[in-house]
Amino acid sequence: MADSIRQQIMDKIDARLKTIKTSAGYKTDIGANVFDWLDRDLAGKELDALIYRDRSAEIETETLELRNNRVRLEIEVKTKSGSTTAEQVREMIEDVYKAIAQDDTWDG
Repeated sequence: MADSIRQQIMDKIDARLKTIKTSAGYKTDIGANVFDWLDRDLAGKELDALIYRDRSAEIETETLELRNNRVRLEIEVKTKSGSTTAEQVREMIEDVYKAIAQDDTWDG
C-alpha cells in the first residue's frame, strides 16, 4: 500500500531537515540529529537536535485531479546550555528556514 500524501510530505521534510550540515553550506550540523515526534529527554551526545511534529493537516480540493495538502509543522531545536546558547539557537533557526526555502513545492 502506498504511503498517504501526508506521510509523503513528512518523509520529504525529514530528508530535507537532515541535509542541514556545515558541509552542505549551513551554519550548524543540526541535521545530524533529526527526530520525528520525539517525546523524551535528549542525551548530551544527541545535542544539537531538531524535533519536528505534524500537528494538523488540511486538504483543499480544487478539482478532481488537484488538491492542496497543507501540513502544520512544529519544529523544536535544542542545544547544550552555555554562554552562546541563544546565538546557536538563532543559527539553527536560520538553517531551518534556509532548508525549507530550498524548494517550497517539496518536489511538487
